[in-house]
Amino acid sequence: MKTPEEVIKYSDGSVLLIDDKYLPKILSGIKTTTIRTKVRVFTPDSKIELRSPVTSKSIRVAVKGTKVVLFKDLTDEDARKDGFATKAILKKEMLSHYPDLTNESVLTVIDFEIIQGKK
Repeated sequence: MKTPEEVIKYSDGSVLLIDDKYLPKILSGIKTTTIRTKVRVFTPDSKIELRSPVTSKSIRVAVKGTKVVLFKDLTDEDARKDGFATKAILKKEMLSHYPDLTNESVLTVIDFEIIQGKK
């Protein structure tokens, strides 16, 4: 894997924007990760907010861990944890959000657990 061009650092209390359509999957426990472009680094024991930019609904989560992968190396397990049946469906959805992704794009899989949800 080539060295990433950009590392994005987060501290406890940071906000990640998330499409409103994913909030029910998070609240039901179907979606336990979010996958983002670039390398994302969180302080130990980070608690962050996943927030819809449209409705301002949010869910407070604890970051359990991260994994840096290339787009081409996403797996069916990554897809399942992100709320999708297969990696092909996951990749199609990711391309709808990030149309410039290539097989060599660096991603971070962020594993989380719900602390508190609000509507």
